[in-house]
Amino acid sequence: MKCINKWICLSLLIAVSCVSGCGKTSAAIEQPYDVYATAADFGLSSNGTAEAKSYFASNLCVSEDVAIGTDSTDSQVAEGAGTFNLETNTVVYAKNLYERLYPASTTKILTAYIALKYCDDLDAMVTVSENAVNQASDSSVCNLKAGDVIRLRDLLYGLMLRSGNDAAVAIAEHVSGSVEAFAEKIGAEIGCTRPVAEEEKLLPRERYIGVSGVSVRPRLYIAAGISGQIQHMVGVSDSETIIAINKDKQAPIFKNCDFGVVGDAVEVIAALTARL
Repeated sequence: MKCINKWICLSLLIAVSCVSGCGKTSAAIEQPYDVYATAADFGLSSNGTAEAKSYFASNLCVSEDVAIGTDSTDSQVAEGAGTFNLETNTVVYAKNLYERLYPASTTKILTAYIALKYCDDLDAMVTVSENAVNQASDSSVCNLKAGDVIRLRDLLYGLMLRSGNDAAVAIAEHVSGSVEAFAEKIGAEIGCTRPVAEEEKLLPRERYIGVSGVSVRPRLYIAAGISGQIQHMVGVSDSETIIAINKDKQAPIFKNCDFGVVGDAVEVIAALTARL
């Protein structure tokens, strides 16, 4: 009997912010330091005179957690932003400066980096797949069509200048080849959810993992695009380590994994493949 220590599972929506727990306990510190102390008090001066000190943030633009300039600027697409005048060290515009936000299209920077690092020929012709153009109606795209043949260099322009999700997936597929190639590199087996096997018939029925399918207990289980419904999680609950990749940061899978990555699974797997 073959023992499999790694499984990769796919969903219909196989698609760089990391999900982690943050503590909420706070503690007050009584007089952490004396703002009126002198350099001599800290041994920073050769004499004992009360020399004036400069604060560490004296040359920085520091703002309170307040909105600045939003009443006169249209910022419909900017969830958080800041503009700073370095000549006067003042904050000209501020919106959600201290909010921890979903990285969104900043993950495309990693896709571009991986392509530039591992692809020697930027003039290589890339055929755009059906998967690459299968984007949500409100997605930022370059309006690529399945079957288009485009230079890798031009796809990178579309990725970084137009923020095209279709270009991102086309590049990721060009770099990594496929999920199967990634699985082969790490010595893993591929499984899937019920719709992939029974409705889409993309994988055989025996690859379906879940309450009415098979159960697995690998050392490492990578859930790529898996939402994390209970019917599926029953089949993987004995996995030693679960890594989840999903573009929906509210997906239930993130409550049942050891490590989580919010992002497009195609892009993430491409980056992982390139590093192997």
